[in-house]
Amino acid sequence: MSDSSEKEKVIEKIRKLFAMSESTSINEAAIAAEKAQLLMSEYSISAGDFMASFNIPTKRNIPLWQQSLGLTIADLYGVVMRRDQNLIYEDDASGYYTYSLQFIGDEVYATVAKEMFVYLKEAIQRLSMAVGGRSSRDAFCKGASRTVIEKLNNMGTDESWISQRKRRYLQACDYVENTLALVVPARRNVKFSIDQSNYDKGRDAGNRISLHRQAGGIAPQGKITGR
Repeated sequence: MSDSSEKEKVIEKIRKLFAMSESTSINEAAIAAEKAQLLMSEYSISAGDFMASFNIPTKRNIPLWQQSLGLTIADLYGVVMRRDQNLIYEDDASGYYTYSLQFIGDEVYATVAKEMFVYLKEAIQRLSMAVGGRSSRDAFCKGASRTVIEKLNNMGTDESWISQRKRRYLQACDYVENTLALVVPARRNVKFSIDQSNYDKGRDAGNRISLHRQAGGIAPQGKITGR
């Protein structure tokens, strides 16, 4: 067996132990976490071996409702969300850039966060097509995303999940700053004016968007159902 294949098997075993460490059984969780740490030490495996970055192409200006939705999802799964600008071509007069939204962190949870964001963004945009006018649709999307965000905030409230989520987030921040040499964005509050009527319509429509099949391992009570 090659060194690389053996390491992959050990990493998979550590993943399973981390999943067990998120158990509601305090004793089982402590034993699993200790075994995971011992294996990481024995095989010189760091948190960086579990990290990945997923990019979603976007326009230069990402709507505020999408930013808020993305940050909420990133918080739920303990990953970092940031906007990325990539220079493709440059001459003396101008430059051509591509833009993306990144979800960075534990490979499993960063994948789930990306898929959750794409699913919810597209669901909200589809519902908004029933509303005429760009500004009206934007207000609708803000209302729908606010309802969805409130539903997301009611997930993952179990203490063991919160503890593991914080651990994953700190590891993701370390990976972003010290391995990728990027900056973890600072949070800021943004105020915006809205079309109240269409915002309220969006709020109501947000209740029709289901999260259960997209929860990526979080049961309705906030417990992990598998990595």
